[in-house]
Amino acid sequence: MEREVENSGPTHQSRRERVPTTKALELDKTKRSGKAADDNPSAILSQRFGEARNWEESDEYDTDNVIEVTAEASDAPRPDCTRRRPRIPTRAATRGNAKAKKVESDTLSIILSVVEELKSSNEEIKTSNAELKAELAEIRAQLTEAKAQLTEMER
Repeated sequence: MEREVENSGPTHQSRRERVPTTKALELDKTKRSGKAADDNPSAILSQRFGEARNWEESDEYDTDNVIEVTAEASDAPRPDCTRRRPRIPTRAATRGNAKAKKVESDTLSIILSVVEELKSSNEEIKTSNAELKAELAEIRAQLTEAKAQLTEMER
């Protein structure tokens, strides 16, 4: 039983029957000849893009003709609109500052008075230390005299 299929629709082509597409032909030409894809007006986009990328990556391109475009968000503040005028302090703020300054000056005066007390106590300690050294010297002198008298009595 032989069956014959009449043009019932598209069938799969075998590899031998396939016809190369224009893209495949262009790629093949480019590989063989080494010519740029821009020479061929029907070059595929990926080829053009690849060559443009290679050109941008090289150091030979000219930056004088390049215009950089940056997109800003519409609600982003513009730099010239963010400047503020110097604020004049309110009465409450000046009162608060005066209170803070008074507390600072009170604290400073307390610290200065403590420093003065420490200085005076340090002076007192120095004088008492000098008196103790003088008394120690007298006691040592008396001790040496007593030793000398003791050695004379023993003889």
